[in-house]
Amino acid sequence: MATENTVQPPNFQSLESEHQKFLAPGEKVIKVFDYANAELMWDLLWGFLPVLLAIILFGFDITGIIIGLFIGSYFILSGLYKKLTLKYLVTDKRVVLKKGLIGQSTVSADYSKITDVTVQQGILGRLILHTGTIVLNTAGTDLGEVILKWVQNPFEAKNTIYAHLHKK
Repeated sequence: MATENTVQPPNFQSLESEHQKFLAPGEKVIKVFDYANAELMWDLLWGFLPVLLAIILFGFDITGIIIGLFIGSYFILSGLYKKLTLKYLVTDKRVVLKKGLIGQSTVSADYSKITDVTVQQGILGRLILHTGTIVLNTAGTDLGEVILKWVQNPFEAKNTIYAHLHKK
């Protein structure tokens, strides 16, 4: 008997259980975005650049390499921290920004309060990394209340938010 290969839908149950403490009762997770892998690779590249520069300037002197590693570790650790701690939840009721590893904080915007969704991309994000920032403006403020930084394929994320924004 031949079995049929089908694509399984995402397991929303596991998404909800992983992020349950950030959800309201009955709220369902639609999609989760996080710190883009391309941005992480960029941070890692910047982290190893000081080591390479130290080798060029000081040769293989251990002091120069240690100085390069010390400076580069800021970029490496910063990128790893963002990858581990930033999550953007698109639910059926709102968009939630969760950040933090031990101490966590959230900012959210209900769809009923969102007045505008803007995508910002620099040249590097648009042409090479395919990343960007999504700004959600809400009623009562002209500043972005929820800012989703370093999102992979930001226009896809914007369209996901828009699809739920206009559901009534």
